[in-house]
Amino acid sequence: MISSRVNSVITKNKIKLSWTDLPDDDGIYDAYKDGKLVKQVSKPFFTDKNANKTATYKIVGSKRLPQSAIEEKEEALSKEDEDLFYEIKELGTIINFDEPKK
Repeated sequence: MISSRVNSVITKNKIKLSWTDLPDDDGIYDAYKDGKLVKQVSKPFFTDKNANKTATYKIVGSKRLPQSAIEEKEEALSKEDEDLFYEIKELGTIINFDEPKK
């Protein structure tokens, strides 16, 4: 995730977020605004057409762990659980809609 980044383009009441190098296995990213899931997208961009205040955005993808890490977790917990096999990757940004100073 060293080269991962999120970019934002802000226009009147609209924000377009795009991202690069966010690891994900199924091609579905979860887009969050102020901690709430607002959309699942299958491309590396999301547009919020209802942007009118300062907000925190987060994009989440999931990537399966290597088999050795899965085995390590299984041994430590002594049970099988699908959530143990994924490592969550996130990107985020804060968009501030304050009026420009004159």
